[in-house]
Amino acid sequence: MSVSFSTCHQPRCKHLRGFTLVELLVVIAIIGVLVGLLLPAVQAARESARRMLCANKIKQLALAMHSYHDSNGFLPFGFGLHGAAPWKVPVNTSTATPTPTAGHIWQWNGFLYTFPFIEEQETYTRVNPVRNNSTHTTAGEPTMIAALLCPSDPVTSPPVARGIKNYLLSSGDKYTYGTSPAKADLRGLFGYQSGTRFNDVTDGLSKTLMLSECIRPLDAGATTVTGMTCSTCTATQLSPVNDRAAQIADSTNSPSGCWSRWTQNGYTASNLLSVPRHAGRAMIFGYPGNAVFNTILPPNGPVCASDSAQTGIQPPRSRHPGGVNVAIADGATRFVLDTIEAGSRVTEKTKVEDGASPYGVWGALGTRASGDLIGDAL
Repeated sequence: MSVSFSTCHQPRCKHLRGFTLVELLVVIAIIGVLVGLLLPAVQAARESARRMLCANKIKQLALAMHSYHDSNGFLPFGFGLHGAAPWKVPVNTSTATPTPTAGHIWQWNGFLYTFPFIEEQETYTRVNPVRNNSTHTTAGEPTMIAALLCPSDPVTSPPVARGIKNYLLSSGDKYTYGTSPAKADLRGLFGYQSGTRFNDVTDGLSKTLMLSECIRPLDAGATTVTGMTCSTCTATQLSPVNDRAAQIADSTNSPSGCWSRWTQNGYTASNLLSVPRHAGRAMIFGYPGNAVFNTILPPNGPVCASDSAQTGIQPPRSRHPGGVNVAIADGATRFVLDTIEAGSRVTEKTKVEDGASPYGVWGALGTRASGDLIGDAL
């Protein structure tokens, strides 16, 4: 079969031959193949653009931390109570001076104090952190701020109470976070009631992590998923989908034990942590699990945390293929690969007190004053 047409109705006019059906099908097939080849490249280019935008956001947060340091002489605490000097527990002298009470030891995280420097002064004022901790409610807390969201982790559901975010503060290579503000207990830049000064960072600002990423889980819409338990799940605190964004309520202090439960896209039979307790939730709330990451397991590894989000193994994670964005203490940003050297997970310390990190180059990048020599790892 062929298609032909003529340009006139005169006897001498030539008839021009068109495409046969087979030729048309071949052209369509070639176009389909070309589209198939181009789509991954287009998607990769889009993700590259999203990753760059995410890196720019994390850089702006790092610069906000620098502005806070310039104004106050120290960095914000990682998590703690408003109104006290660094390394001090507030005392209850008035209702305007918070005091630690049961369930309220950790009130806010350090991101709150960046708000005046990222054009969110009105939000900071509305939150009003100067309040008694025993009466802390979600009133005035923001649910979503664009500066704290990575475009590679799109918002798929309406904002929730306490808000959502995609960035965490570095607490170093330590599993336990502690409830006493002792500078000697701090391995990274941020901890409980910490107020780290840049001259405390003897490993060098260009060799010490400040910020990185976290991802938000998908809501399974149920209190349990097949093969898993969820002891913290309720009718209002549902289970996550058991995939790479999930976290488990397992306070093991063993990196190899945590890793053994990991399938690269979820966990073997374990106790999932309910969605509201994940790192990507509670934007400015002060529980360590909502505020900080540590450098025990490499980027995009499993998260094994206590069910109260107070302690655990919590590496940074992202939706970017192959790694995570980080901000360094000097304000620079880098993309750190999942394959960065992070120790053997054979000889493990349950609690790192001092000295070199046992978690390789990755662990050393988390510390501020361990004496590790890491060369040009970044």
